[in-house]
Amino acid sequence: MMEVKMLSGLLDIVKDGQEVSEKEAYDLLLQFVGYKIGAEEGMPSPTLRYKVWQDLEDRLDLGVLLTDPWDWFGELYKERVFNKFQPFMGTRSAAAHLITKLSADTSRPKGEIVTMYDPIVGSGRMFIATHAAVGDHFLYYGCEPELTAYRTCLVNMKLYKINAKILHADERIYSSDIKSKNWKYANWWTPPDSKKHFERRTTTAAN
Repeated sequence: MMEVKMLSGLLDIVKDGQEVSEKEAYDLLLQFVGYKIGAEEGMPSPTLRYKVWQDLEDRLDLGVLLTDPWDWFGELYKERVFNKFQPFMGTRSAAAHLITKLSADTSRPKGEIVTMYDPIVGSGRMFIATHAAVGDHFLYYGCEPELTAYRTCLVNMKLYKINAKILHADERIYSSDIKSKNWKYANWWTPPDSKKHFERRTTTAAN
């Protein structure tokens, strides 16, 4: 896969140039791409050495990632960092199965915007697949408690221009009701402490 090959090369640039672990290199690379595409207004740039920054500028080709929309950062994470990390385990075939059902649903009025909610959105694989199949007919809401997966999702949503609100929270504990004030914290690269700022669920979600 040329997408993963390109990202893997960028990961090596960061890892070797910054002299950090692969996990730290992944986080820095993700922040670099997020900063370049404006994943969040006023998003801080990563702290990188000058040569590392220049090499990334020269080697990053967003067009490679845009040709075939998918969670290529997640694939990189599985291949290079941790291949059993659950938020990145969804497959394209599983997503395609659901999308086939969604596309076959003709009960919705043409042009109607439908809300899709994923309580454990991970890196946004289902949202990417849905958007690629049906376009801008959905407004996406998702919760993800793991920070690396959450930030990967933010980059994916911005990269593929998906209209989504992603909350860094455990929806079993904190309210994910669409009317909840918690959603004002959606899409923050550095999210606030949920224990201090988020409304809790009125009832505990089943495990």
